[in-house]
Amino acid sequence: MRLLVSTEARLLRFRDGTVFTDGLHDRSFWERYLTVFDEVRVLARVAESDLAEPPSPSSWVEDERVRVHPLVDYRGALGTVRHHRTVARAARAGTQGVDAAMLRAPGAVSHAARRALGATPYGVEVVGDPAEVFAAGVSSHPARVPIRSATTAGLRRLTAHASVVGYVSSVVLPQRYPAPRALATATYSSVSLTPESFIERPVSPRAVRSLVTVASLEQTYKGVDVLIETLTLLPDEVVLTVVGDGRERPGLEERARRLGLAARIRFVGNLPGPEAVRDVLSASDAFVLASRTEGLPRALLEAMAAGLPCVATDVGGIPELLPSTARCQPDDPAALAALLLALMRDPLGAARHAQVLQEHARSYRVDVLQDRRDALLRTLRSQVGGSR
Repeated sequence: MRLLVSTEARLLRFRDGTVFTDGLHDRSFWERYLTVFDEVRVLARVAESDLAEPPSPSSWVEDERVRVHPLVDYRGALGTVRHHRTVARAARAGTQGVDAAMLRAPGAVSHAARRALGATPYGVEVVGDPAEVFAAGVSSHPARVPIRSATTAGLRRLTAHASVVGYVSSVVLPQRYPAPRALATATYSSVSLTPESFIERPVSPRAVRSLVTVASLEQTYKGVDVLIETLTLLPDEVVLTVVGDGRERPGLEERARRLGLAARIRFVGNLPGPEAVRDVLSASDAFVLASRTEGLPRALLEAMAAGLPCVATDVGGIPELLPSTARCQPDDPAALAALLLALMRDPLGAARHAQVLQEHARSYRVDVLQDRRDALLRTLRSQVGGSR
């Protein structure tokens, strides 16, 4: 039985035809759906890669049970409008012969897939919140208000008619995007913490001097600009490592130079895999996330599992992960600095905070989340061949 999975992830294709990812969506990501379905067809944007050497097999997406149906590599709201017909045609072709679909939303790909599916049963995995992404102070797009209205209404329509719905947060997203007709709903993160994710550390006083954040720099909503400002309010010996890349990186690096922080902020770009990210986390003293909007951030959960004390902004699903004493409002460098200074002034408290967070992260282990996901997928599969 074949499942279509739509995603807003942007995949890459090497000149020999190999489809791969520079992010999290390698073959292991799609295996989560193969526990219930026999095959997965991925509907995603695919860009041509300019790599000189073939990509590492660990980054490959396809195998005999996972195949990609490519969409044109459009970008942004203007690209969505410009390539609307091309994407619609590709979605119609991509949905042919599938038995059910799981739409990872929000995003234009999920809506194109929904229109093409007709009566085919589908589920939705709500992995983000357009109400926050296009909120005032988060997005500066000139058409922010109508885009926010259209995207939130569109996501509500998707969940309103879905057979099953999975949410990455248990409070905000189900309230904002209800699923009145769903046969089943569940809460589970896209994050799958493996045993290797957990780094055991002794509960002993820990000096906090080396900070780390993991964030896409493609847009401004991860708040790395706020982190740079925050660093100016911290002692000179405090340094920051930024893991992640994107079109905002040159401007952020220039901002750091202008503030005299170039020697204290290290931009390392995208790392080759989870082991490399864990190495950076292991070498750091604390994790900080200054996002203006979030679903349930993978990077934060991985830092919790790695045994780091963490502070973050009070957005999206973060209140489900961190206590109020470790959260502040977005776009407030002074408040974020105060949280970090509190960790620095209480080394033993920082270690105990990290231990509590690591224990909480165990509820996001791969086996725990897969059980919830499998139950939802089995309900979706039960609808194949029936009327909804």
